[in-house]
Amino acid sequence: SSARRMIASIVPAGYVAGNSLNVLFLKVGNDSHIKAFIAILNSLVFEAQVRSMVSTNHLSVGAMRKIRVPTLSDELAVIRIASLVDEHLQSPSSLSAAKIELGVADWYGLPQSIYERLLEQFELKVPEDVAEIKALIAVRREYV
Repeated sequence: SSARRMIASIVPAGYVAGNSLNVLFLKVGNDSHIKAFIAILNSLVFEAQVRSMVSTNHLSVGAMRKIRVPTLSDELAVIRIASLVDEHLQSPSSLSAAKIELGVADWYGLPQSIYERLLEQFELKVPEDVAEIKALIAVRREYV
């Protein structure tokens, strides 16, 4: 029933969090890699994959290992997505969130038609988010 099974976040050092908290550390990388990876984990593309594997709100480690993610060795993509995350952190808005969603979908290499069908799965759960993403897609079409 939830719009998302997981909401990935960066917790600063010194804070304690609970409620089924899973912790992930990247073996290599920097802040940009962490921000880009969090964008992936919070994306609708990631959530769609989760929904295809699990029917409950529990996201097991086994299911996580089966989910496809774009490579973090693509430095240009990492920098592009991390800068979008920075923009959103500095001034959160539905537009900046939609830019991250589209950036991650592009990073996955999804054809536009497939991505638009994927968005249909979420129209009832997060209608404002989907509307903002579709508006951004329409603007992008004008310039292509």
